[in-house]
This record gives sequence, structure tokens and C-alpha cells, in this order.
Amino acid sequence: MIKWLGFAKPPAVMRSTPAENRDLILFVHGLFGSPKTTWGPLFELVKRDQNLDNWDIDAFEFPSTYFPSFLRRTANITELAAGLRTTIQTSHADRSRIKIVAHSLGGIVVRKYIVDQVKAGNELPAIEALLLASPSGGSDMAGIGQLLSPHNRHLKQLSPDADALASLNEDWKLLKIDERMEIHYAAGGADAVVYPESALPTLIGPKHSLIPSCDHFSIVRPSNYDDISYKIIRNFITAGPTSPSIKSNGNSVARIADPLFDIYHLSDEQYYLQRPDDDYILRATLGAPVWISGDSGVGKTSLVRRMVIRSGWKLQHIMLSGYLSPDTNPTSAFLREAIALETGTYARSSDDIPTLIWDLKSAISNSNVAVRCFLVEEIPVTDSRLLDFIVGAVNITSHFDSDDTLSGQVRFVFTSIANPDKVIPTGYSKVRERISFVRANRWKVDEVGGLLSLIKPPTGISLSAQDDESVIRSANGMPRFVKHVLRDLRDRRDTGESLPDRVRRLEAEDKF
Repeated sequence: MIKWLGFAKPPAVMRSTPAENRDLILFVHGLFGSPKTTWGPLFELVKRDQNLDNWDIDAFEFPSTYFPSFLRRTANITELAAGLRTTIQTSHADRSRIKIVAHSLGGIVVRKYIVDQVKAGNELPAIEALLLASPSGGSDMAGIGQLLSPHNRHLKQLSPDADALASLNEDWKLLKIDERMEIHYAAGGADAVVYPESALPTLIGPKHSLIPSCDHFSIVRPSNYDDISYKIIRNFITAGPTSPSIKSNGNSVARIADPLFDIYHLSDEQYYLQRPDDDYILRATLGAPVWISGDSGVGKTSLVRRMVIRSGWKLQHIMLSGYLSPDTNPTSAFLREAIALETGTYARSSDDIPTLIWDLKSAISNSNVAVRCFLVEEIPVTDSRLLDFIVGAVNITSHFDSDDTLSGQVRFVFTSIANPDKVIPTGYSKVRERISFVRANRWKVDEVGGLLSLIKPPTGISLSAQDDESVIRSANGMPRFVKHVLRDLRDRRDTGESLPDRVRRLEAEDKF
């Protein structure tokens, strides 16, 4: 029986199934849309579709008008993403699965929500998303629309040259969201508002759909069950999870454990291979500020994230690789990112280090978090500039350690591919006294083999002993490469390649 909740009369945009059902379809409309105007025809099809009888339906609604009112401000994308998070936490925290179907700007809001949660180290629910005509690369129409409505925040943030969109795309790529979550994309071939090359990461992909006959609006308004757009939506919703759901400790929000995880979460613990080297690095991390260096793909980030999460500290994860301009001071960029994580607002664009340190200390003093750990990685400097950043890190950590009011509340971990030992001159004894420099080495052959034995069975991938040996040998001590091979086998089964050919392709693509 369908039951309507929270309204005087049954609305057109919500359905609640019997209480034992824990699966939800959450619709997010786009620019100038609403649940009714965007999803009305689609909702009617969904409600009558027997294949979807056991799914609850809800919609996330936000105001988006062409001409903003002088008496009412328009929330930006970051704020809309925070609103989506609030809706999920307060209304749907106990869901087993949440399938998000988002249109246009709604897809950008969903992507920002996911990125913000991953960067903050928060456990995500078991979320999958289908992004319909969502302008990841921006929309030329948004730029034109700004001429008529120059103060419209949404149009400004959807322009192809928008800084907010560029930053989101950079974070999405660096965090490898497409590899760790089920994100599907669909575009209309007749869409003159969001071109297919903006809505699809690539025109051909296992999770990418192009519908030649659809424009920006018809893609979300199928007229019957035979419409290709409806089939894509239904197939996305009915596709089952790839692995079991696991509850995070102290939190009722579920997340699907991923044996091929790239970014560690507590639910992935069963697929984490602990090694003797972990203990050595963890002991260093629990003492003074620590700098871990090592080749990309040896597991530096996962090791630190695991230590922080299992310790119950708040993880503040900062990636600096987006700051590639030679004029950017990476030390001030790190501090501004840290302030933004603490306050939710980006600090003034100042390079005055003492001022930024003061602002960060003030933000932490006003917080009720017992212990937080700043994990700083992807540091985009080398040689002499790396030494400058190390000296800056010493200065920052010294300020916090000497402040009795913040004693024990703040920890710092830095990671880099570059080896600091090669840039720190003789005589910089205070640098080495303040920061512990440790090296994360490549894995031993038996450790790589142990990882493969641990994560291969839950993927359902069958490999011969000879194939296992080939993968282990090609990994060259890099656990990330093992996961790339298994992920490629799982997601691209029909390439027609032999395993050696597949491994050679991945090696050539330098994906690790």
C-alpha cells in the first residue's frame, strides 16, 4: 500500500512504501526547475512501474529562479550541497541504498555533495547517482544567460570558465570518485543547453549513455515505458549493489564496502591488508608531526586515513595539487584550505602566513572537536620550493604545539612522492627535530600476493595461478596497480584482450 507522509493531501513528488523497505530514489531537479515541473511525467511512470514498487520516492527541492529577488539571496552550489547533505542525514540516514537521479544543475549539486563528504572524511551512505544532462564542463547557455541576469549565482557557477566548476572537476578527478562509486551519466544528442561533451566524461563508456533524440528537457520527461531515457533510469535504479552493505561504527548511515577501494573508509577494513611497515609509520604518526614520502600507489594515504578514522579523530583531508600556478604560495594555500574545512568558508586570499595561522587557530578554538588531523598531500612543488614548504610546515606545527590551549587537539601528516631527504641541507637540525620524516617503501612480493588473495574473491573475478603471478609481477610492489587490474576486469569485461594484453595496456597508460 502506498502511504503519503507529512502533507495535508497526497503530493505528486513523494511515495513511502511499507516500513521494512529501506531503499530510496531521490530526485534532484536542475536550474529553474522544481520537483513538479521537472519530474512530474516521470513520477507518474515510476509510480505505476511494478518493477519499482518497493522503492520509496523523495525529491530534494531548492529555489532557482532566473531573476533573483533583492529581498532573498540565492544559495550557491556549496550551500546547496550542504542542504542535500542535511536532507539525507535528517530524513534518510537509515536507508540501505539511495539511488539519486539528478538533472542539469542538480547533478553538479550531487557531485559537490559527494566531493565535500569524501574530502571531510565522512562516511557516505550507500549512494549511487545518475546524472542527466549535467554540465560537468559548463554550459555556453549559462554564459549567455548571465548577460540578461548578471547577478544570478547559478548561471555564473555553470559557465564553462567558472572557477567553482573547475575546482569541482579537479577534486572529482583527484579523488577518483568515478572509480570508487557507481556514477552514471546520460546526455541528449539534441541538447543545445548542455552539449554531450559537457555531460559525458567520454562519449563511450560502460556507464555513459547518449540518447540522440533527446534535448535538455525531454531527457527527463519520457512519455512511456519504451522511451530510451526511461529504460536508462529504470535500469540504473534496479541494478543491484556490487558488494554487501556495512554499518559504520557509531553511525546508522550505511556504506557499501569496496574491496577495490582507492580512498579508505571504515567499512573497507575487511579489505585492508596490514603490513609490518604500517606499525613503524603509525608509531611515528602518533608522535610528532610526520612527513611520509614514497612512490605514488604504495598506500600512503590509505594508511593515514585508516589510522585517523580508527583513532576516532576528525580527518581534515587536504589535496594541494589544484594549486599549480607558480605564483601560488603552497603554504598559504594549505592554511586557507584548512580554515575552509574548519569554518565552511574560504579565507581571504592573503599570503600573510601569521594572519592565516591566527585565523586557523581561532577556528579550531571555536570548535568542539576533540582531536583533528590535517592530512596534506599532493603537494605541487619540488626541489627548493619543497624545502620552503617544509620550513613553512615546521613554522605552522610549532605554533600549534606551543599553544597550551590547543595542546593535543591538532595533528599534522604530510605526504609526498618527492623525498624530503634530498632537499633538506645539512645543518637543518631543527627541521628534523620538529617533523619525523619516514619512507613508505614498495610492497614485498608476498605482500602484493596477500592483497590479491584478499580482494579478488569478493569481486567475483576468476584468475588462474599463472594470471595471479603475472599481475603480482607487473605490480612491481605497487598495490594500487593490482586494484586497477581487477577494476578493469570488473568494469570492462568485453574488451577481448588477454590478461597479459590488458596488463600491458594499463602499464602503458601509467594509471598507477
